[in-house]
Amino acid sequence: MDNFFKLVFRDYLYLSMLFMMVIFKFTIAPILGLSGSQNVELLIVLTFFMGLINGLNFFKNNQLYNRYVKQKVGNYWLYISVQTVILLLTNILTAVLTFINTADLLLIILFTTSGFVGTTMAMLLKPRFEKHPIVGQISMFILIYLSLADSSSGVLYYINWILPPISKMIVTLQDGHSIQALLPVAGQQFVYGIILFAISGVFYQKKFEK
Repeated sequence: MDNFFKLVFRDYLYLSMLFMMVIFKFTIAPILGLSGSQNVELLIVLTFFMGLINGLNFFKNNQLYNRYVKQKVGNYWLYISVQTVILLLTNILTAVLTFINTADLLLIILFTTSGFVGTTMAMLLKPRFEKHPIVGQISMFILIYLSLADSSSGVLYYINWILPPISKMIVTLQDGHSIQALLPVAGQQFVYGIILFAISGVFYQKKFEK
């Protein structure tokens, strides 16, 4: 587990993004004069991107520096479960520090699950970036679009049950609902992240065993 923690902080990318997130929350957002709901919407998107980028960077570093750790662990599902828990803890840290001045548990839950969706999306994409970077980038852009596009109407409405729930959270706020109304969506995001974790785990088990 210690090796995985070192991967998160190895090149300071996560710390840099965390610093910029906190700076935005406490300095730039007030200058922009955003309403409370607009501020939350924007921070949800930023947290999602932060989880995605941090996840991709984590798995890149894992490929470079932790090649022999999996041989010591031996158990595939234990190996990827520990990775996922470490990244979930970084999402919790991001959410806690972003709302450290309010200690609002609901907002911390919302932002943790938003980052978790990005993290598990990175887990799904990691082999594509390792073998075919162009395919990986195209896949990432498609997933980002599907995550943020409004699926409450149009063609996406008919398949919104398989889409990442990030946009659902934003649309719920834009429709005038309270922050409390987002708690069920946060639950959906966590379940969605677990599903992505399971799918990526099943797909890439053979690669681990080679």
